[in-house]
Amino acid sequence: MVRERGEGSRNADYAAQSWRILVETAQDHQAIKYGDLSARLGRPVAVGIGVILDHVGCYCIRQGYPPITVLAVNGQTGRPGEGWDRLHPGRDQEITRFRVWHYDWSAHPVPTPGQLADAYRRHRAGARRS
Repeated sequence: MVRERGEGSRNADYAAQSWRILVETAQDHQAIKYGDLSARLGRPVAVGIGVILDHVGCYCIRQGYPPITVLAVNGQTGRPGEGWDRLHPGRDQEITRFRVWHYDWSAHPVPTPGQLADAYRRHRAGARRS
């Protein structure tokens, strides 16, 4: 039986693409608006970008990396949204952004969609138990 790829699988694929874009953004010492990130992913709107970024954020948490998702920002506020605060409570965004910009991302391989999906699934499972 052939299993269809569902929304979760597509989100993990988008998360892997987002990783590459966020690393480029970090190396340029920039931030990227949700809408611009969505456009680079080939998505027509930024709706649903939070789940994609959560895959990346959960992976960073599990690997002990600085949360690169701090670079994805709301176009009006220039700051990450509530999802970032939920994953990284109490973290100062400006200090984190500086750390992300100066981190050696080239020292780590690009995560696969499977690794990103696994980190997201494990984090969500842990959050439900809390």
